[in-house]
Amino acid sequence: MTITDLSGFAQYATDTDIDPDTVFDDMLTIIQRNIAEHPRSAQQEIGPSELGHPCNRWFAYKLANAPKINTAVSWRTAVGVAVHNYLSDLFHADCDNYDQPRWWTENLVHVGRIEGPDGYEVYGSCDTYELFSALVTDWKIVAKTTLQDARRNGPGHKYRVQGHAYGRGWTRRGLPVRNVSVAFLPASGELDEAVFWHEPYNEQIVIDALAKVNAVNQLVAQVGVAAATILPTAEHYCTRCPYFRPNSTDFTAACPGDPGIRRSGPDPINTLIA
Repeated sequence: MTITDLSGFAQYATDTDIDPDTVFDDMLTIIQRNIAEHPRSAQQEIGPSELGHPCNRWFAYKLANAPKINTAVSWRTAVGVAVHNYLSDLFHADCDNYDQPRWWTENLVHVGRIEGPDGYEVYGSCDTYELFSALVTDWKIVAKTTLQDARRNGPGHKYRVQGHAYGRGWTRRGLPVRNVSVAFLPASGELDEAVFWHEPYNEQIVIDALAKVNAVNQLVAQVGVAAATILPTAEHYCTRCPYFRPNSTDFTAACPGDPGIRRSGPDPINTLIA
């Protein structure tokens, strides 16, 4: 809030004795509440960013609408959202420099469908589509370890599937897609540390990812969350997973994590289940 006439407000600063730590607690509460209520946090359905998730057990929990038990507020997500909004504003403003809208930002695209009794359409908001080269770009704001891994090994299976999923969404809207890309920006560091990956658009990558999810969903439709007890795991930031509980023995209630659990690392590639 910006106020030009400050008369009458001084008394509140002089007559109210609030401890600075209490004020900081209030500020953190506001931030945490906003993160928890953001659509990204509240999303229940699988979106393009999750289609390439490497853990089949995670899909079972998600598709069975299992309760989330590891629900720490994610500041990393909030930082990512803020940077995405900043970038969207920049590219939107730059469109004024061209006869055609070169940059298409944060557009909703339809990727495919999760089949089954409780099936639904998969939609997602694509970060950037560049009209002149028909390039889809997904922005990632990441820590140094992820940045270094992307520079050595590429984006990992999950991010790769997400890029192609957005590509499929744009083709379904009637626009060509020649290449998909993932741009990694440092969460701490300088812009010249960014890593850019791209490859030709391939619809089959998305079709295969949807097939895996639909296979898991078919099993969930038959046995419910018990599907988690028979599906394999894959390490993917397990300690941040909403279904993670250390040493859990009841897989219908929570997952103890993959045997190869670690706090960070590259995205492993998981094969299609039969």
